[in-house]
Amino acid sequence: MSSGAYLRNDKLHQLLRDGRKYSLTKQQIVQSTEDREVVNIVISGYFRKYLITNDGSLGAMILYGPEDIFPITILYKKLFDQPLYHGVETHFYEALTPAEVCTVDANELVETIKSDPSLYPDLLQEAGRHLDFCINSIENIALRSSSKRIAHMICYFARKFGSQTSEGVQIEMPLTHQSIG
Repeated sequence: MSSGAYLRNDKLHQLLRDGRKYSLTKQQIVQSTEDREVVNIVISGYFRKYLITNDGSLGAMILYGPEDIFPITILYKKLFDQPLYHGVETHFYEALTPAEVCTVDANELVETIKSDPSLYPDLLQEAGRHLDFCINSIENIALRSSSKRIAHMICYFARKFGSQTSEGVQIEMPLTHQSIG
């Protein structure tokens, strides 16, 4: 049930797995959107993307688990001259658990994709996974009661991060009040 619910393309993921490997501790920041132009693949563990708004509040945005790639927005900017974010806030990627990622320089990855057009469908497929989360979030905002919103998010987490057990679905990602909120 976990991330395997999506078809994963081995070619793009293998390119990223061949990158530089990092081990992170819980709460360690792997990168912010402003400090490095790299693309990461999660090998193990879980991450959250968040921002600190101008009023100082924290906004959690996306949760990532094994085999997820982030950020893909930099690839769209470099490949298609299409910036997907126009805000001024800095986004951070924080490990929710001990984790490992592999990192590839965004410019090198863009050149590899340009030289091998068979990677474009892989990139589109990855963008679809990100779009799935965005659509789920929009649907969630439209729900009126907090109990329905929580149930909706738990169903999403079960689909994305869960695995079938004899007792039901076990969500592998550590769920906190903040991640549910």
